Amino acid sequence: MHRTLIIGEQSYAIADKSVPYSTKFRVTYPNGHVYSVEDNNGMLLSYDDKGNIVMVIQTYVNGERIKEEGEEDFPPSALVSAAYSDYHVKRGMPGFLVLALGLLIFGWCSFRYQAFQNLMFRLSPQRLMYENPEPSDFYYFISKVGGIVVMIGSIFVAFKAY
Repeated sequence: MHRTLIIGEQSYAIADKSVPYSTKFRVTYPNGHVYSVEDNNGMLLSYDDKGNIVMVIQTYVNGERIKEEGEEDFPPSALVSAAYSDYHVKRGMPGFLVLALGLLIFGWCSFRYQAFQNLMFRLSPQRLMYENPEPSDFYYFISKVGGIVVMIGSIFVAFKAY
């Protein structure tokens, strides 16, 4: 499989040379330099045409990149990452969104519904220490305040999903 990346009017050719149990790519630059890139458990390692590993250390001064002599504009592994969606960084965690929704529902029920507040009181282990316990007005007030705090916390958890 062959893909071409065009960046700033320059074409970079990326060929998939994978075989079973080994993922390899061949990257050809516009200047004719050829590199091979291997997938090593999700980490892309780049090699030059002689088989030496290519280590790219990018230096910036005042926001401008300083290239060393013979250094390419883009590392070979970065070009492979751009060409194949398997190597794109996947953002977001849907589990946090589900957790945030559950916290929002729990907080709303704690704030709004006295029957839910009574249920939570009946489920608390502290009630086992007393005979015929009943929730106080202070308990209902704290349940409402706690519900508000949990709803606000659910917003922060939802933002953590991204």
